This record gives sequence, structure tokens and C-alpha cells, in this order.
Amino acid sequence: MKILSTDGVEDMIAWLPHGHAFTIVNPTAFTSTLLPMYFKKTKFTSFTRKLSRWGFVRYTKGLKSGAYHHKWFQRDNKSLCLHMRCVQNKKPAVARQNP
Repeated sequence: MKILSTDGVEDMIAWLPHGHAFTIVNPTAFTSTLLPMYFKKTKFTSFTRKLSRWGFVRYTKGLKSGAYHHKWFQRDNKSLCLHMRCVQNKKPAVARQNP
């Protein structure tokens, strides 16, 4: 949420007008400028995978196409983020067998 509250980043990442989703306006600038400031991994695909693990959904149709949404991530309501949980890998671990 802090990254979206930073002044001067609207040309890279911005809230949608209703404040219930955000969009990455310029992925190249976002990856080279903002990601290194807030995250260890600086690849855009790694960032989008992380969003998915935290339960964000990407809109694929309509006016919101390309935007990311999570029911507990809303502008001006930081306390909702406390309900967010990272989703663990859903694939069961495969036991290794000794030959």
C-alpha cells in the first residue's frame, strides 16, 4: 500500500478511481524504478506471481482490464490489509523414495 501512496508514481502505478483496485501504468518504469525500492526481486513476473500468492486477481476484461484487485486491499482503508494472508503452494509435496 505504501508504494501506491508515494507522491509522483502515478505514471507507473495508480489506484483506479473507485480505490478498490490498482493498475501498473508503465511496467518498464515500475520495474526499474519502484520495484528495487520496495522488493528484493526486481523482475516484473516475480512481482505479479507474488500478487497472485497474496490472493490478488487480475481483471482481464472491461474498463478495469489489467488492474489488480483484492477484497482486503483498498485505498484509504489500511486496516483491511491485516486480514490478508499469503496463499501457500497448493501442490502437495512429493515424498522422495530411496532406491
